[in-house]
Amino acid sequence: MIEAEILADSVNFDGDRLTTFRLKYPMAIHAQVNTHRVFSRNARSRRAMKPERFAADCDWVPDFYGPAAEGSKMHAGPLDDFSKSTARNKWDRARAQALHHAGLMESDGIHRFFSNVLTSPFAYTDVVLSSTRWAGFFEQRISDAAEPHLRQLAVMVRDAIESSVPYRLDWCDWHLPIVTRAELDTWGIAAARYISAGRCARVSYGADMIRASFDDYKLGTRLQDAGHWSPFEHQAVPHCGYTVNNFHGWKQFRQLVEPRRLHEKYRGPTKEVER
Repeated sequence: MIEAEILADSVNFDGDRLTTFRLKYPMAIHAQVNTHRVFSRNARSRRAMKPERFAADCDWVPDFYGPAAEGSKMHAGPLDDFSKSTARNKWDRARAQALHHAGLMESDGIHRFFSNVLTSPFAYTDVVLSSTRWAGFFEQRISDAAEPHLRQLAVMVRDAIESSVPYRLDWCDWHLPIVTRAELDTWGIAAARYISAGRCARVSYGADMIRASFDDYKLGTRLQDAGHWSPFEHQAVPHCGYTVNNFHGWKQFRQLVEPRRLHEKYRGPTKEVER
């Protein structure tokens, strides 16, 4: 089942809106979602998740479509009921075989990444996704030419945004997904940003995103120490009139915590240019 839930929805005084979603959709369309570079995201990790937890969500069954429509290799036409039933039977057999062999690999001590890759075509993925710009995604993915499951996801995201009323933030207020007002009052902005980052990162493990505030704070600080920066892109403060990385009108927490020394370290050697 494809799902789209808004975790945080904010707007600054210039009208720039930042929305964070928790999405669930087939891993088969994940690569297409990733082509939209205006998105910041964290998703389930095939390397991090335990195989039994990963296999529990390997129940995706697509709406089957027939051979390429006439004159196009990208678009497909519908199948008749008999052909659709036959295709479903083959899909179920393939999924059962994949789960069986993934279990054998796990029994043999093979790393979980490979068994999870084996079952990926049948799995859903869980994603935390934030963006200030949706028009390109909607224009491309809500059309008759779009892949049907991706179109369903895009429609659900659009409908959720249209039905949500964003919370207006002042210049120094922060967009903090998965942090309650009580936690913000108790911990303060400085710590709450790390709590939010830790919770956004937990989606990688397929685990419950919310734990004790201190545990999530510690996870956020460990992520910073380890140089895992993507969970720090969902927290942001109004930065009106500017585009910073992939957000317009907002500055990400990542810009404050990612040390410049990393950029210097991996820039590579430089040479003096002879004049």
